[in-house]
Amino acid sequence: MIPSSLAPIRRTPPWRCGDDGAPLPGAVTFLVRPGTVIERATLEADLAGPPYNAPSVMRHERLDTALAAVHKLLDGEARDQAAEALQAVRAAYVAGEAKDTLDDDHQQLITALEPGLRLWPDYAALLQAEARRQTLLPVVAVQRFLVGWEGIDDAFERDRYGLVTDACMAKISSIDLTWLGWQVYQMLYAEQHRPFLQPPSPSGGNRPVSRAGARRRLAAKAGTSAGASGPKTPA
Repeated sequence: MIPSSLAPIRRTPPWRCGDDGAPLPGAVTFLVRPGTVIERATLEADLAGPPYNAPSVMRHERLDTALAAVHKLLDGEARDQAAEALQAVRAAYVAGEAKDTLDDDHQQLITALEPGLRLWPDYAALLQAEARRQTLLPVVAVQRFLVGWEGIDDAFERDRYGLVTDACMAKISSIDLTWLGWQVYQMLYAEQHRPFLQPPSPSGGNRPVSRAGARRRLAAKAGTSAGASGPKTPA
């Protein structure tokens, strides 16, 4: 279930921790607040609408769109084979089975279909929406649920709407931001993702924390490296 307590939870990126899991000296540690069910629904609604236009793309939606494209683009035996492979993937999805339960012929055909499907406008639009969501979701999640930090030598601030300011967001490295955003999002769906939700990071409980409005400065700034994630294939 979603955590019943809304007390901040400490999160330190694993690459900033030692072999024992404890944060390295000067490592950035983030404090994030678990969200409520209403906040989870609000986040999803806001992502789906303007200005983000990044709705969740369901796998069956992609498969159905791919199947429609196959019927338009192919004919004869090629169409029948492609449709059979896609229907097998859809059946496995509905049954909750892993894609590796498909036979090799279906796997290879699905892989071969992907480049052509990406040229089909309806399918390409789904991929674009999915890519937008993969990029925007972690940023929006951090902006809403981050409540403090350690290891960044700047005051933590939120605007009058309770969102982390752009200036503060810019202090977080891209790789840390993406990782943290997905951590926050998984916390919103903790019941579905157990045991993904890990215990709070052992970051030294008595260290001072920079929060909204505070001017305490801690340690050194985090780095600025980039992270990326791409769209998935229909298989």
